[in-house]
Amino acid sequence: MRISKAIRVLIIILIGAMLLVFITLSSAASAQDWSPPDDQISEWIADKWKESGIPGMSVAVVDRNGIIFSRNYGYADRDRTQQVTSETNFELASLSKAFTGLAVLKLEQEGKLKLSDPVSQYLPWFHVRYKGTSPTITVGELLYQTGGIPFKSIGFIPEGTGDTMLESTVRTLIDTELDHKPGTQFLYATINYAVLGLIVEKVTGEPYDDYLQRQVLTPLGLNSTYAGYGKLKAGAVVSQGFKRSFLSSRPYDAPAYDGNTPAAYVLTNVQDMARWIQIQMGTAQDAQFDQELINQSHQPDRTVSPNYDGSSYGAGWAIFQKGSGEWSHEGTNPTFSSYIVIRPEEQVGVIVLANMNSEFTARIGQGIMDKMLGVKVINNSSDYYSQIDSVAMCMLLFTLLAGAVLIYAFGRAVVDSVNRKRTFSGFGRRTAAAVAMTILSAAVCLTGIYFLPDLLFWELPWRFVEVWASSSVMFAVYAAAGLTVLYAAYSVFCRIYPRPKERAVVTIVLVSLLSGFGNAFIVFMINESFRRSGDRFETELFMYFLLGIVFYVYAQKVVRSRMVRYTNEVLFEKRMNIVDRILASRYSRLEKIDPSVVNSALISDTETISNSINLAISGATSLITLLFCFIYLGFLNFYGLLISIGIILAAGGIYYIAASKVNKLWEFTRDIQNTFFRFAGDLTKGFKELSLHSVKRREFRIDMANNGRLYKDKRSEGDLMFANVYVIGELLFTIVIGAVAFIFPLLFKQMGADHLRNYVFVFLYMTGPINGVLNAIPQILNIRISWNRIKGLIGELDHNETLPASEASASMEDQGSGQNVVALSLEKVAYHYGGEQSSAFTLGPIDYTFRTGNIVFITGGNGSGKSTFAKVFTGLCLPDEGVISINGRPADTRELGELFSAVFSEFHLFDRIYGIETAGRDREIDDYLKLLQLEDKVTIKDGSFSTTKLSTGQRKRLALLLCYLDDRPFYLFDEWAADQDPEYREFFYTYLMKEMKRSGKGVIAITHDDRYFHLADHVVKLEFGQVVRTEQLAL
Repeated sequence: MRISKAIRVLIIILIGAMLLVFITLSSAASAQDWSPPDDQISEWIADKWKESGIPGMSVAVVDRNGIIFSRNYGYADRDRTQQVTSETNFELASLSKAFTGLAVLKLEQEGKLKLSDPVSQYLPWFHVRYKGTSPTITVGELLYQTGGIPFKSIGFIPEGTGDTMLESTVRTLIDTELDHKPGTQFLYATINYAVLGLIVEKVTGEPYDDYLQRQVLTPLGLNSTYAGYGKLKAGAVVSQGFKRSFLSSRPYDAPAYDGNTPAAYVLTNVQDMARWIQIQMGTAQDAQFDQELINQSHQPDRTVSPNYDGSSYGAGWAIFQKGSGEWSHEGTNPTFSSYIVIRPEEQVGVIVLANMNSEFTARIGQGIMDKMLGVKVINNSSDYYSQIDSVAMCMLLFTLLAGAVLIYAFGRAVVDSVNRKRTFSGFGRRTAAAVAMTILSAAVCLTGIYFLPDLLFWELPWRFVEVWASSSVMFAVYAAAGLTVLYAAYSVFCRIYPRPKERAVVTIVLVSLLSGFGNAFIVFMINESFRRSGDRFETELFMYFLLGIVFYVYAQKVVRSRMVRYTNEVLFEKRMNIVDRILASRYSRLEKIDPSVVNSALISDTETISNSINLAISGATSLITLLFCFIYLGFLNFYGLLISIGIILAAGGIYYIAASKVNKLWEFTRDIQNTFFRFAGDLTKGFKELSLHSVKRREFRIDMANNGRLYKDKRSEGDLMFANVYVIGELLFTIVIGAVAFIFPLLFKQMGADHLRNYVFVFLYMTGPINGVLNAIPQILNIRISWNRIKGLIGELDHNETLPASEASASMEDQGSGQNVVALSLEKVAYHYGGEQSSAFTLGPIDYTFRTGNIVFITGGNGSGKSTFAKVFTGLCLPDEGVISINGRPADTRELGELFSAVFSEFHLFDRIYGIETAGRDREIDDYLKLLQLEDKVTIKDGSFSTTKLSTGQRKRLALLLCYLDDRPFYLFDEWAADQDPEYREFFYTYLMKEMKRSGKGVIAITHDDRYFHLADHVVKLEFGQVVRTEQLAL
């Protein structure tokens, strides 16, 4: 029995010895002597520092034996070219809290306070509120950041220096509404440690900075660490602070916040912080401070749930359970930032001090630690403050540009009012309502701008934003407010002083941007509500959400209504521009243009533009929405944004390539469509012939169907190409969403689940605008094709030689409206079909004179040039050779046209009587109707015919009626009698023409009725364009 007991004891001793050796070896392995970071890490640090834009930075890596790596980068004072050194002091920002935490733990150890004591025990006037109650906050709840004091309390810390500032700072919390019940959850608030600093003062009876310097910093051997600016030693060098402004780092003297010294304004250098790391690891030499308190400061409060990053909070430390354990803390002040991270088991720590507030500071510090431990470092170049600055600059540039345009437009409007192009409209009910609505809208916008910090900056006040954020932010805010006021003033002015047919392009552009912004703003509000999800209704957020909806709906209404009016006004002007150019064109030039082209431009193309404009507006609004959505995505993750834009640009590139090909197809289909219009004209004009011949009818249908089928096939080919590309675009966009869900977590490990959800949500929201843009592309293509066709026709018409109507009118006024004309002479006049170089057909040269009071018959075979001759001397065709004169004076073709009332063989009868005054001429009209035997067929009322649906002969008589009423010096009749019955034909030649001659008119008739030739004063016979005989008959 004794042997067995002895064996057992021996075995236990051996096992204990083995465990002791194992523990010793393990400790030795984990607490190894670290080698300095290699060149690769050094280069990485330098690259990250350059990328960050931080002016000056100090870095140190420390193991149990001391500093193993130390580098200083850049300038402590750039203007003085003073470089950062190991003695350069920086504000520690929130790393200061660990020192205050030690002071509190020391006082607890000395029995001067308890963590369970209520704050009001030391500060009787300190009381807060929570849901109508007055809860008690303990000292420990402040120490571990579980008191429920809101984060936004940092925004109300007063500026100033002096011993009273600490209490003034804490008194800002009186009656503050807590975000949650004390002791129930973690909520970081920097002012918690200001309250602890004041408690230290009350307990010790001496100023906080004196106590900390004497009882904490000095015993720790931190001889270059100071409890605020007031404790700096003579000769101590403190770096100039910088902040990101206008896309670069700029010096900035931040206000003094002495009341926040316990939480953020301890100053030190990299050497003291290296010793501070050793103190935390318990390896510092000559530290006259209880190590037990140091260790206690690393004990977190695990009675509440961890923070979102998995950490629990100690006494000024974020305690992580990753690996063998990690202690860290980040510090940010308006112009300084810092980061400390320690791995206690591995006995290594990193400190980074920087003279600019930047997320790169913590990223560099953690990256060094990860590289030392062999952990892969996620490359992330985003920086919140740089992003804010970039967005603010974009907004500033946009508002300045928009403001410049608006000032220019406003200036023009004022000048127009001075020049009476704008007239005062008075203050009618509609005007007053519009002005009131504009002012109200501007007031709502300004109110929204004023409360923006509630939305973008965690309900912090504007003064905090001014101090902490980029200076460009405030400039952008002031510019936005100024733009709002300026636009309101411009709108009111234009409403009071309207301009006829004003297009309001400036308003359309600005409101389009507002519409896109409002659409993107809605999704931003929804995402923000997800991020803030809690147990209370987010009233401010909801109000901004409603404001975004109002902006979007109002802007859409304004843009669409004004754009529709503007577009249709432009189309009307283009349409009338075409009409004016046609009316001013030479007949000879116009007859060379395919009528289907004119019809298509005036009807089809303008309608295409008008019908497509709504989709085009939607596409433009969607594009602006996407722009703002991309800006928001850039805030979430810059590299993710680049990848997303890359994929979307790929889809856009495919769409562009397809559009280029489809453009050619659709241009071709427009030519086919013009041919189809000709078929449609032939269908109605040749219906009689088609009706009488079944084979002709069938072949015509086949030909028309072939043309229509070709149009259908080519149009379908283009539409299918767009449909396929649309599906590819949808697929690529779905791939983007899939990449966000499955690949982003691998590429961007720093993105939390909330960010990923936000990304997916934004992309899903963007599906609508992207579809809007893609759907708008075919419509824009149609608009471009139609617009080019219209411009092409206008360009073709511009090549025609024209004479302004005013010139013609002036010329005729000189001639007394043609009533004194006696002779119309042609001297060696020649006209070449197809131009002078053409040999197709030539009229002339002809020498002849027409006189008023004479009847001239022009005769000849078909194709002899009779009608062409008539077109030349009436001014419809410009002669290529020779001169036409009126009473011996060379005349322009427009003047010639004013001499004639004509009825051509291919004439057109308008339903309305143009250019002839009919008012007060009822008896004269009735007499002519009786003379023409139309009194029972037609009446004329208000300058219009009751009907023109008559036989060809009767319609020619109506045309003759117009000649009578027009009362020009010469009448031209081209085969007028050919469609009359024999009796009325004889009446025309034997009576009507004689009466015309008796009234002094020159009557020119193109006719084959040789039985009446003897009634003419002259007969001119043409053959192959030449006058072969003239006969003088009646005198």
